[in-house]
Amino acid sequence: MTEPPKLPVPLGTHAAVWFIGDREVSGEFEARAFSHPALSLYGEVERPAPSRHDFSPADHEFERLAGRLRSGQDVVLRQVEVTEWFPGRGLGGATTAVVGLNIAEVPDDAYRRVRLQITGSETLFGVAPIRSVRFPGPPDQPGAELYSAEANPDADHSWDDEELGITATCAFESRCTYGDPFHYELAFAPIVELTSRAPLTVEQWIATWVRPLLKVAALATRRPQKLSWLVVEALPPGDQERRSLRPSGQLFGSGIAQEAYEAKYPGDPRGRENRPLFTFATMPVALPVLLRRWRECEEDNNPFVELFGQALAHGDLPARARFLHLVQALEALHSYEHRADDESAQRAFETKRAEVLAALKVSDIERAVMEFIRENWSRRRQDSLSRRLDDLIQRLPAPARESLVTSEMTTVAEILEVSERPILANQYQRLRNHLSHGSRNFGDSELRPWVRSIERLCRGQALRLLGFDDIAIESALAT
Repeated sequence: MTEPPKLPVPLGTHAAVWFIGDREVSGEFEARAFSHPALSLYGEVERPAPSRHDFSPADHEFERLAGRLRSGQDVVLRQVEVTEWFPGRGLGGATTAVVGLNIAEVPDDAYRRVRLQITGSETLFGVAPIRSVRFPGPPDQPGAELYSAEANPDADHSWDDEELGITATCAFESRCTYGDPFHYELAFAPIVELTSRAPLTVEQWIATWVRPLLKVAALATRRPQKLSWLVVEALPPGDQERRSLRPSGQLFGSGIAQEAYEAKYPGDPRGRENRPLFTFATMPVALPVLLRRWRECEEDNNPFVELFGQALAHGDLPARARFLHLVQALEALHSYEHRADDESAQRAFETKRAEVLAALKVSDIERAVMEFIRENWSRRRQDSLSRRLDDLIQRLPAPARESLVTSEMTTVAEILEVSERPILANQYQRLRNHLSHGSRNFGDSELRPWVRSIERLCRGQALRLLGFDDIAIESALAT
């Protein structure tokens, strides 16, 4: 194990020189947390025309803009917009910035490796990095004055997928104190390292691997997670150079906290909120495959992934809004997966509707009645939300279906007065109708059990889409 990396670039404003064409323009670079990087220029962005005597604010765009900090580190900005408000004074921002020694020399700004941290990783990894600890015992026992900790090799995980061209390593890296005879501390930081056989740009890394990893982490840990930091590395052919000599850089952009993250022991590991649905140690699917499947769902425009992903990212939604949002996600999922059947049924309905209207037209029915039927008989076939929800419920293994109903739901269930089967799906539908139409209001405490129930159903569907089998789904939803 090695000491976890220290972030090379502190937050704040740094003096910089920007390279625009064949000129060097002095300015500044502002490194921000959770925000796009900013820059300023103290000089003409473009060479002024010889006859120019007046000035008006001008906007300038750069696909790529390189610079150098006073510390000697390169800065590579992407998607840059600069507004020149006064002669020789420009302010702007960029979508992303990579800052590091020699990082501007990397061909095509493409990197073979990223190292990163996301919050909640210690829960996601699934196995603690310390297997056992030892404290001093009775004076007459061997090693009576010994304090020790034994590392757990099972805490680290690695996957190498030749088809996807990616290697993923999730490991705890250690930090300990030295030289202080009065204090000793050992701490671990969970770090994810992804290595691609083909170099990828920052945009490709984020879209292909990092964003799906954050979504999967939120699904597994039951709460939104954030990207703590990310460092890119350009590996030489064969990966033989020492890490200290490889061009590497810290990424700045929206949603990155820019702070190191150390593993934390949960206050009560037995509490449901601290127990993950699955971990890297127990999941039945390799991590690269899991991330690819999430990405494929997004690329296939499966609306459930977008809607449920939003719910994962916004854990603070009120109970009413959360329930309505999740029901919509499930309805969209069923419609998406059965769109061919739905379209066929709609065509059959349109044909039958036309036949009935034609038969009525030649009958003795009054004209006014005929017009009323034509105007009020919808061209869309009637369908039932409860039918769709029950179909999704039935796709879960039996123990998982049973876990959707709890005693805490009884109070609201009695108010809903549902007797027709399927009971739970009809209760979901009636509660959705009350909440969306405002015909009946319920307090947050009354709705929370129903939110947990519909969330459990959503998680089961998400696991199914990710390739978990019934045994794995049953195990995950039992936590």
